[in-house]
Amino acid sequence: MASFNINSTDIDILNDFKHEAKGKTFALSLATASPQLLILAGRSPEKIAPVIDEIKSINPNVQVKFVELDLLSNASVRQAVKQIKALAQTIDILINNAGVMASRKFLLTEDRVESQFAAEGGCCESRRRSLECG
Repeated sequence: MASFNINSTDIDILNDFKHEAKGKTFALSLATASPQLLILAGRSPEKIAPVIDEIKSINPNVQVKFVELDLLSNASVRQAVKQIKALAQTIDILINNAGVMASRKFLLTEDRVESQFAAEGGCCESRRRSLECG
């Protein structure tokens, strides 16, 4: 078993877990259950498009939508909330597979929030209110 510490890089971790580190795995598994709608959110449509294509190949009856979302930007989160509200009345399952871990540098987001805190949902109270109040 590999050992990681504060000096480990993302490349170190991906090299040791390259066969398991596939963020799309859960979305593909969900597609086999024939949900009415899957909403995939992320920063890059180019990275998510192949996952959407693969979901469609697994189950062409599943409606899949992409919503652009950068968790380090409250403006992006608010925009994503508006888009998701337009797509669905309710959310049955929410899975957050994003995160920043053990950053070597102290970084602030454009909203002046520490980046790990922002990405991990540290601002979730204000974000929850955005979801409720729109």
